Amino acid sequence: MAPSRKRARGPDLSRAAVVADEGPGENGEARADPELLSSGLPRVSLKLPKGTLPAAPKVRLPTADEQLQMRAADSSEELAHANLLHMQLEALLDEIAVEYAAPGARALDEWLRALRGALLALPPSEPLVDGDALPLVAGVEPLEWQPPARVVLTGSYLLRTQLLPALNVDLAVELPRGCLREKDHLDGRFADRRQLWLHHLAVLLSHPNAAEAWEAPASGAPDPAAARGAIRAVARLCARVDVLAWGGDGGWPVLSVAPASVDAARALGGAPLAVRLIPFIALDALPLSRLRPSRCCVRPPAGAGAGAGEGEGAARGAPTARYNAQILADAAHVPALEAMHAVFSRDARGSLRDGVLLVKAWARQRGFCAPAAGVAEPASGLTPFACAALVAALAQRRVVTSSMSGAQAFRVVLHWLAGEAVPPLVLRPPAGTPAPADADVTSLLAEHVASGAHALIVLEPRSGANLTSGMSAGALADVRHEARIGMRLLSAALPLRTRLNPASVSYTHLTLPTK
Repeated sequence: MAPSRKRARGPDLSRAAVVADEGPGENGEARADPELLSSGLPRVSLKLPKGTLPAAPKVRLPTADEQLQMRAADSSEELAHANLLHMQLEALLDEIAVEYAAPGARALDEWLRALRGALLALPPSEPLVDGDALPLVAGVEPLEWQPPARVVLTGSYLLRTQLLPALNVDLAVELPRGCLREKDHLDGRFADRRQLWLHHLAVLLSHPNAAEAWEAPASGAPDPAAARGAIRAVARLCARVDVLAWGGDGGWPVLSVAPASVDAARALGGAPLAVRLIPFIALDALPLSRLRPSRCCVRPPAGAGAGAGEGEGAARGAPTARYNAQILADAAHVPALEAMHAVFSRDARGSLRDGVLLVKAWARQRGFCAPAAGVAEPASGLTPFACAALVAALAQRRVVTSSMSGAQAFRVVLHWLAGEAVPPLVLRPPAGTPAPADADVTSLLAEHVASGAHALIVLEPRSGANLTSGMSAGALADVRHEARIGMRLLSAALPLRTRLNPASVSYTHLTLPTK
């Protein structure tokens, strides 16, 4: 016979305990079950101190955008691939970004200030360069050499978009008006003036006997001792001076200077750097309106049937869009940097700068940019300067925004380059700067498009220059082809198990090893 179970005395508290676990009622008392009260059992009161029971977690339903994102992720493998790629891009940024707050950065700033002062203090002199030794086009007569009118810090060091290990610091040196003539934009004369002026400067910076070879100009004789002292002072700042072809054109050189100060030469992370001296002209130094892509500035020879007047000869010649664009690029260098600086200075998060770094790394890996400092840029047209101008122009059109991450901005730029049609862009001048009217900018942009001389157009309106004029149709086709490959790798949706390491494949394709 089964043992009899004794009935428990008193009320059954099990159900009351369950109700109490669900949470206290008012004044911290346990909530009793209505069934328990109606059964005639005595009411049980469990007094608990406030805050003893944990509050129920608040669960928020996903928004419509979040639901769409979850639906877009068809599998966890796609999400894993995206996360791996994002982490690798962030790791890449840590490798290629420059530490501008490094302890040695102050030494570089001090050396740049010393070089700027020494360049401005150079004395005028008679020409020290024989034009017969240079590849001159027009054979212009040498003029009295004068020091630069301005020395301006430009380039990626100013914009904080430098890329390791190819560190270049750009100083723009303005050709003085006394070294130019009114019609120097015609027949290659400006290219000759530029070469003569720059090679004279190279002699002053590098030749050991430059101070002794100095001759006072006929216009006025400065103190010979002070003049020779200024030449020796600037030469002591430079360990080495090289002449580089700018944009792959040997007739359009720039100077590459290695600092004599070891601390300045390796100030940014220990990587050696080169300081480039890039000539530029003021916006009113030459008649820039005569350098539009539809104009001819290289007249036919006198025996080729041209008329006696300059206008007739220029009208009968074919447009010289490439030559015109080179002169305009020298006028647009500083205005374009001012516009880019205005865009990137508003980027508090630094995402636009990160996007520029990734675009530069991709362009360098694909051979569109120089791989090291002090090396001439390839003739691709997609220079580091053009990469920064492209991102800045897209930011002004809100195609990329500072709310994006650097990886997102990079993807947007690649998608824009890989498109079927690449629309022209305008790099607007900063607010408060004199700028042409919108109608004039529209007319100028339409003239660039109608000329068909440039495959990719990023217009700087104050000078009328196309900042990507060096890019040919073939070079643009190469850029678009590589951009499409990069987009396929970034958007790859194959399962991770079917490939050895797809993220590292993307990383190798998009970046250049830096170590």
